[in-house]
Amino acid sequence: MKQLANMITVSRILITPFVVWGILVQKQDGFILASLLFLLASLTDLIDGWIARSLKQTSNFGAVFDPIADKILVTSTLTVLAVTQIISIWPVLLFFIRDSIIGGVRTLASLEQRVIAAMLAGKTKTVMQMIAIPLLILEPTPGVIWLPQLGNILLWISVGFSLISGTQYVFYYLKR
Repeated sequence: MKQLANMITVSRILITPFVVWGILVQKQDGFILASLLFLLASLTDLIDGWIARSLKQTSNFGAVFDPIADKILVTSTLTVLAVTQIISIWPVLLFFIRDSIIGGVRTLASLEQRVIAAMLAGKTKTVMQMIAIPLLILEPTPGVIWLPQLGNILLWISVGFSLISGTQYVFYYLKR
């Protein structure tokens, strides 16, 4: 029970290949399965944090691997959606650039024994992605006309929050 939160974090990484496979099979059942699995994986992001805090089981592993698990799930899924031409490649590239810059900034801060905590714009970006992506996965599914359109709007909103939060991280680092 002591490592429950960490096991839930790892489960998010283990679910990711099944989400990708569901999209790649290019069949209605696959898209529905991928969307549901993505939602399940997204919920594990809420659950692992809640468990770690409520049971006082926060750990360095969780602090490091929780955002990595998010990146693996989101980046893998968005990449496959772009490769299969369900979405544009541009949001994927913008997220990748932002995440690379933030990774560099966090590494620099770490070398200086500084920690840059997650910021509200970054958390909002993640929530928007976790709502948008399962809707986007359903794009090729008949009868869900407006859901992917809503997903696309939310994805671009998350791009905006991504750029805002990336700028915040850089300025936060530079002003200290």
